[in-house]
Amino acid sequence: MKVLLLSIGLALVCAIQAVADVSDKPISFEKLAGPWHTILLATNDKEMIKEDEKMKLLFKTVTPQNTKELIITMLKKENHECTEYNLVIKQTEEPNKFQDCKCLNDNEKDIIIFVDSDYLNYFLVVFQNYNEELDREDTVVQCLSRTFDLTTEAEEKFNKVLKDYNISEENVINLNNEKDKGNY
Repeated sequence: MKVLLLSIGLALVCAIQAVADVSDKPISFEKLAGPWHTILLATNDKEMIKEDEKMKLLFKTVTPQNTKELIITMLKKENHECTEYNLVIKQTEEPNKFQDCKCLNDNEKDIIIFVDSDYLNYFLVVFQNYNEELDREDTVVQCLSRTFDLTTEAEEKFNKVLKDYNISEENVINLNNEKDKGNY
């Protein structure tokens, strides 16, 4: 019984730690506006970011709509062609957490978390999709940059987010690497 309680306590501490690493300071929509490039892409299940999977979306631009909504223009490869999508997200009650406005499936819940950004060099984003019917949560972490280069600080923060969400480095795609470019 003591081992069970200790395990539950440890799990709660880990969960609190992952949540605590999301910046409490609200992200500025205006400063995020403009072009972004997905450089690093990671997931808890690499199958989710294969070519035609729904979680393999790359950032193109962020456009503020108002104080609560953003439009994220994303690129997705479908049938060997690049397709552009506009994802409209609305801020939730929690700072830096958003929900997809078009998520109409009652069995699924999509959450987008803006983890951190310096607005010039990097922007860290977490996409979480929870399917109640399958009792499954998929997580995708993206490290974005205004240019195609990443600072050491951005890579370190990205790696910290991977640890917080228990994502293996084996499940990371670096879109700047020639071998990984073929994956997209």
